[in-house]
Amino acid sequence: MASEVSNQGKKPIQEVLPGAYLYPFDDDLRFDSAFVLIRSIDPDGAVHWAYRSTRAINSEELLGALAVQVEILTRKLASEWDEDGDD
Repeated sequence: MASEVSNQGKKPIQEVLPGAYLYPFDDDLRFDSAFVLIRSIDPDGAVHWAYRSTRAINSEELLGALAVQVEILTRKLASEWDEDGDD
């Protein structure tokens, strides 16, 4: 398919993220693609952020999914701040 990204240079997920585990999703769903945000630490202890994807993902769909996650995280953090302020 022309819109697919070549698998050239790609490795199985377990080789790229050894020891990483994910929570499973519903049995009636079939894996289609993944976008993974990765936090890593170099030998000096500096934190680095990167992302990887399994294949090209529709930009509009990805943006929508990320926007929802940002909203969920924002609400969670605001709730935690409210709880901390009750002391």
